[in-house]
Amino acid sequence: MIAHETSPMGPILYEARSVRLRAATEADYKIMHKWRCDPTPPHFLCIDPTTVSYARFVAWLRQYHRRGSIVLILNRSDNRPAGYLLISNADLWDGWIFVATYMSAEFRARVHFLEASTIFVDYIFNRLPLRKILIEVYEFAERFREYMERRGWVTEAFTPKHALYNGGYTGLYTLALYRGAWEKRKLRLLPQAPAK
Repeated sequence: MIAHETSPMGPILYEARSVRLRAATEADYKIMHKWRCDPTPPHFLCIDPTTVSYARFVAWLRQYHRRGSIVLILNRSDNRPAGYLLISNADLWDGWIFVATYMSAEFRARVHFLEASTIFVDYIFNRLPLRKILIEVYEFAERFREYMERRGWVTEAFTPKHALYNGGYTGLYTLALYRGAWEKRKLRLLPQAPAK
């Protein structure tokens, strides 16, 4: 294993069966840059990932950290980084916030994405006076959007040809999870951490 791929442990924000969440630090930027330069999946940044130098990526992350928050997803069994969650555009006056999730290729098709996203929603609703949490879903990810709608998310908007993807532009759906819908579903949806 490459040394920088194992991040130093910081305070754990939340944990479940397969994942732990903790605030990202500058020590995590190298693994995040490696993930960012993987050209196969869509990413938060709408630019060609292979052109993003480490210095440019760090500059963006530092700027992002000033106005948002980045949470690292760790594989619970060995604390290896598995992905990250981004919080942006918080509007505490109107009571909403945008969240995005990135999972590394190794963990993308496993339960880690679902667990991390679910416990992060709970973490946010428990700590911030929000009415809703918003996510953006690519137009071509129809099965994922339908899955999220079955879990209580509602489609609020569609923006055509909005995000750069695979040499062209794709539309984005904006989905919202309202606090009331979460309160009704959370006991059924929240994964339980194993007993210590």
